[in-house]
This record gives sequence, C-alpha cells and structure tokens, in this order.
Amino acid sequence: MKNFNTNQARHLYVVKNVITTEGASVANPGDIKSVGLVAGTNTTDFGFAYVNGDGIKTRTDLFNPCKVEYVTAKIAPVIPLNKATVTLATGITPANDLLGKHVQLTVTLRDFHGLGFGESYPITVDVYGDSANTASATTFYKALEDELKAAVAGFAAAPFDVTSSASGLVITEKQQPFVFSKHSADPIHFDVTCHPVDELAWGSVAVAASGTSVNGSYALADLEYFTHYERSENLREKVFPYNYTWTPLIVPADDAAYYVLTIQYYYSGNAEDVQKSPKTMQLAGSKANIKTLVNQLAAVLPENCPQDIDIPE
Repeated sequence: MKNFNTNQARHLYVVKNVITTEGASVANPGDIKSVGLVAGTNTTDFGFAYVNGDGIKTRTDLFNPCKVEYVTAKIAPVIPLNKATVTLATGITPANDLLGKHVQLTVTLRDFHGLGFGESYPITVDVYGDSANTASATTFYKALEDELKAAVAGFAAAPFDVTSSASGLVITEKQQPFVFSKHSADPIHFDVTCHPVDELAWGSVAVAASGTSVNGSYALADLEYFTHYERSENLREKVFPYNYTWTPLIVPADDAAYYVLTIQYYYSGNAEDVQKSPKTMQLAGSKANIKTLVNQLAAVLPENCPQDIDIPE
C-alpha cells in the first residue's frame, strides 16, 4: 500500500451524508453531523458526530476554532501518467543506417523492488536490423514494440503499455492492480535509453503527459485503512483470530470523485501543557457534502484563519 505519515495525530472520516436537520441524529454508516458549531462564537469546542462503516456511533475530536491553523478543501489528487515517445534521430534511415546492426533500447523501472534508486530494474531489448525489422520506420518501431511486450510477458502485471506507429514507439506508465491494504495503484515510473550503435545515436526520447491519470480514490482507500488502524487497532492482525475486522467506506474506482476537507489544529492547555500539539482531521466525500461542511466551518472560524478552498461552484 502507499506510504503515509502522521505528526502526532491524523484521522480520516468518510462522509456519505451530512445531517443538517435540527434534532436529527446520525444513524447510517457515513452519516456526520456538526457538534458544538455555534455561529458568532469562537470559544466553543466543536467537532462532528459520526457513524463508522460498522454502524457504530462515535465522534471526531473536539477542538477550539481559535486553535485551527488552516483549512483546505480540494479534490483528491490524481497521479498523472507520463509517456515516453521514442523516434529515430534526424537523418537516420533504418534500411540504410541500421541494417545488419543490433539496436538496443533499455527501459529502467525506477524503485521497482523498493524505495531507493538503487533498486531499479532494467529491461533491455535488442532488434536486429534486417530486411523485415528495418525496412521502414514503421516496421522498426513495431519490432521494438514486440520485443518490449515479450520482455514483460512474464510479469504478474505489465509495468507499462506499449504502442507503435509510423510516428514512433510510445511507452506509457500504467496504473497497477489495486489490492486493498497491500498494493497501491500507483504507476511504476521508468527511464528510457536509446543505446548508440557503433557510436551512432540512432534515437531520441521525448517525455510528456499522456493525458490519463490514476484516480485519487485509490490513495484515499489506503489512507482510510492507515488512519483507521492508527487510531483504533494498532496491533492489526497480531491478535488473530481475535482481531477486529472493520468495514471501510471508500470504494475506489476510476470514475470516483472524492473531495477532501483538511482541518489542521492543535491542542494546548495550561501550565506544563502550553506547547502546541498538532493534529490533523480529514473528511472525504462528495463535492456537495464537503461544501456543506465548509460552509458550517466558515460560520465559526476566526476571520484570520487561513483557508485554501478549491471547490468549484
């Protein structure tokens, strides 16, 4: 799964429905209702009553609006997928310049086995220049495509997509299979190298955005898992078979549109407790639900509280 961090306290709550009716209470998983929000005051602690995925009624932390450092509301960030386009260098004709030569191209998967650049994985393919492979630019690019596809055929999931045409060979980052709490959907980044043939620089590589991306809901699903165990079952599976199996509320999908409201605040008390203890609360839900919560917070937060609200009308 993805890696996250916590500075003392970080909690995520998935919002399915905001209760705004006076006197009504939370009842169903994902229901949330403001607690202690009083317009025109800045001394009342506030928070939210909440029902988790297992139908258990609970609430968030309560905090003083004067101790809110900033509030942000944005769409869950996506991961853009890049593509590398390999083309013949200017003046290179495959039928003449590459005939009878071994042309090699390497795709180096970065951080393939771990988190360091030293744990990369190179995939090198070799295309021999003959009457078929180098008859034209189109056939040459197609030969490279076939070799790359064959090189990754034994992978559990292809680390990239490969296509070719008369315009070049295109290698595109690929969303990886998502396995909840185990394997993130993040792409495998790579570098492409065209090795010179007899000191002849035959190719060039251009990297650009592919126009596609990994939906932000996949990272949020991992974050929901991470923060849940941060605040409740830090032993996780260590007490099997007596461990508590919880019910997540985020269902990741390519067309999901989650927004995230982040409230950064701190606790400070009297005497020895005067130092600020930072805490982060995040609420994830639809644009409409997050806008409702933003409006509720706006009524009680001090005017000088920094806000970065990026939710289109």
